[in-house]
Amino acid sequence: MADVLRLASRDAADVEEIWTRYVPSARVQNLDPKPFGFQWCSVSLGGMSIVRYALTATVDSAVQPEDQLFACRVTTPNGWVRSGRSHLDTSVPWATDGAQVEAHWEGTADVSALVFDRAEAQRLARRITGDDLLRLRLTDAVPRDRTAGRHWNRAFDYLLSASAAAGDDPLIESSLVRHALLTTLSTFRSTFFDAAVRDAGGGAPREALERR
Repeated sequence: MADVLRLASRDAADVEEIWTRYVPSARVQNLDPKPFGFQWCSVSLGGMSIVRYALTATVDSAVQPEDQLFACRVTTPNGWVRSGRSHLDTSVPWATDGAQVEAHWEGTADVSALVFDRAEAQRLARRITGDDLLRLRLTDAVPRDRTAGRHWNRAFDYLLSASAAAGDDPLIESSLVRHALLTTLSTFRSTFFDAAVRDAGGGAPREALERR
């Protein structure tokens, strides 16, 4: 059954407390709450959470997932996102399954994220590919092209609205999780993407092509 959480808060302490429920490695390193506003919406399905929040503050944050695959977009007019020394485009999503990603903004940022349990994602990727030995790993933090990034953005909006209305239907829930994972793995290069390209003879993974 989908677990839906909605919250509007004026308490800065809620930010890290709520966020680390879903991403234990997330850290709010500095937060100036003048001004401050926090609006949160999340839907948790089997092995996956869909998160959208808006945070108004001056913020320094970081995430370095250990047992998760994390895809995210931080949209802000006055801030940046970086992985190592590389600055990432805030108009498109980025992803990590271990590398630290840092963000800073002043004012308001809108954050959209798909958070997968890595072991569950690997099991699903193995079922999709039929490869029981597949070790699921991301090989790049940025989308393979801008079209793929825009597709992830559109798919996220659909997944958030559809999952909130899924109720307790396990077939709908499993199809949404599958759709979310395939969207993410066709957006970012990974061991899954590389294997699917080889099997299909080039281009995007076969199921992603069939879905478009």
